[in-house]
Amino acid sequence: MSEGLSLDLQARSHTGKKVNRLRRDGIIPVHIYGRGIDSRSLQCDLKTLLPVLRKAGANTAIAVSVPGEEAEYLAFVREIQFGPIKGDMLHVDFMHVSASERVTVSVPLVLVGAAPAARQAGISVLQVFRDLQVTALPLDVPSELTVDLSGLENLEDVIRIGDLALPENVSIAGEQEDTL
Repeated sequence: MSEGLSLDLQARSHTGKKVNRLRRDGIIPVHIYGRGIDSRSLQCDLKTLLPVLRKAGANTAIAVSVPGEEAEYLAFVREIQFGPIKGDMLHVDFMHVSASERVTVSVPLVLVGAAPAARQAGISVLQVFRDLQVTALPLDVPSELTVDLSGLENLEDVIRIGDLALPENVSIAGEQEDTL
């Protein structure tokens, strides 16, 4: 695993309205689904789940295991549901993926450095995209893509998708000539 994120989930017998009892006890209902596996209703302690979700975000694969089972699932966080009033975490969905099949996920762009032209003119740099769709094997998906602004020396300079330095085996699902 690229960042070594793993999560142990327990089988869940309570479904429907009975899961409110689990939530009161600090246990979050979890669902895992995907090609090649049966959809499963599971659960996890909130204190265990929260740090993993913070590190993983939506674009880092997590090794999910269930005690008593030999199989370990490679999964991405697909959806996190929160309560409309208190904002409490209600449910998490994981999507199982194969380590040998390429996936397309959204990866955030992080701007680094300062643009000399913008500093001299006293203006701001306009960022068109906040994230990009990348295609890669699940374990090769980067957590973020960095964009170095120090190359913007003239006001007419732009950074295009094709100018990004990508990790090996990672491709961008957008047009190479699009301006970032």
